Amino acid sequence: MQNDPYIAKSNGTKRISLSNEVANRIVEKIRNDAFVPGSRLPSEFELADEFGVSRGTIREAVKLLVSKDVLEIRPAKGTFVREHPGMSVDPLGLAFMQDHEKMIRDLLDLRILLECYAAKSAAVNATTEQIAVMKTLTAQIDEAGDDNARCTALDIELHKCIAESSGNSAISTVLPVIRSNMEQFNSLDFERQWDAVNDGHRAIIAAIETHNPMLAEAETIKHLSYVTEKMDKLREKAISDAVQRNK
Repeated sequence: MQNDPYIAKSNGTKRISLSNEVANRIVEKIRNDAFVPGSRLPSEFELADEFGVSRGTIREAVKLLVSKDVLEIRPAKGTFVREHPGMSVDPLGLAFMQDHEKMIRDLLDLRILLECYAAKSAAVNATTEQIAVMKTLTAQIDEAGDDNARCTALDIELHKCIAESSGNSAISTVLPVIRSNMEQFNSLDFERQWDAVNDGHRAIIAAIETHNPMLAEAETIKHLSYVTEKMDKLREKAISDAVQRNK
């Protein structure tokens, strides 16, 4: 068994980084059915030997995955893959789906259907107070500028507000779950695209405020189609960049 090269160093950040890497490799094995749900993991010694790290690093990786409900420790029995790994932090199970990119795109298609219905219903049911909140969130996105994380959080809150304004509690519950999973597992971002994204927000809100359901639906389709196109272009660029790096 190889010694963990990071343990002897005082920089704890590298130790954490290595345990995260090991945790990711365990997740990959679960995703690829090398470790199936309900099965017992190999011993710490065996995992340390397989991954070329110390048993301490394996323990840290296991602890991380236990906290994410991917693994569970059964006293006197060992460490097991949960029957539904990651369900509490990943309700749709995206992390363990093999065709990950397709699932992201399928979720976006589902999101478009639900958001269109939500916007149409919000144009009928939204209160003056709810519309005011939507406008405030849009203004805050403008103020956030190039802070992509802040813009993303505000964007999620805005779409949640529209869903809640629909009056349909099922949609207002399901849409945030879909969006959360997409944000968690989609590696692409929309830096420098927020001005155009926010223009779409304003158009949707204007349709809701004028109580025009059909226009609200049309603006939502236009807005999310823009997002889809940007995702496709960014993904193509990421693939092209990866090819260039590997040449």
